[in-house]
Amino acid sequence: KVELGSQTLRSKTHKKGGKNPVWNETLAFNLANEDCVTVTLLDENPVSDDLIGTAFVDLGRVRQTHNERIQVPVLRSKGNQRGSISI
Repeated sequence: KVELGSQTLRSKTHKKGGKNPVWNETLAFNLANEDCVTVTLLDENPVSDDLIGTAFVDLGRVRQTHNERIQVPVLRSKGNQRGSISI
């Protein structure tokens, strides 16, 4: 799930993604003055989805570096790093 301001989009569920899934999906947002994109990673289950972790993309950093790709840490609910995602 990806959130920017009041907009929320979901990627497709990656079946058989294992420990290193690759989505290779494009999600389009209307960008105004938002400073952060929140990416929530979930393990989809029939009863309820389990939280893997959350990544916060600092759009100010993206604008400053002009990089098309950045590496962002995925954090557990207690703040310790669970891994990273490339956006």
